[in-house]
Amino acid sequence: MSKQRSVLTFLSATCFALIVLLAPAEARQLCKSMVWGYGLHTNQNIAKIHALGAWTTKAKNQYGAAFGVYAKAKAKSQLCRREGPRPNAKMNCVVKGRPCATVRGPSDKEGS
Repeated sequence: MSKQRSVLTFLSATCFALIVLLAPAEARQLCKSMVWGYGLHTNQNIAKIHALGAWTTKAKNQYGAAFGVYAKAKAKSQLCRREGPRPNAKMNCVVKGRPCATVRGPSDKEGS
């Protein structure tokens, strides 16, 4: 390896280490325990919307408004099944996920 390449490698590693060390440590993602939301309707899309709304409401009520964003949740899934005989069968949708939010403050392990 040439001397120039060694110097460039060293400088790259040093810059990366400085970025990691100087990054604000107080901003981090915190995830809470699993939350489920349920929706029931003859239309699957509406049932899913109800389930997502229920999930959002539960997450906000349990953990605060910052945790009520399903898009930020981890380990999330959605499942819809037809319940009952046709043609009046309803769609039963279940949405689950671990609510997460970016928080500031000292690091702790609560709920992660």
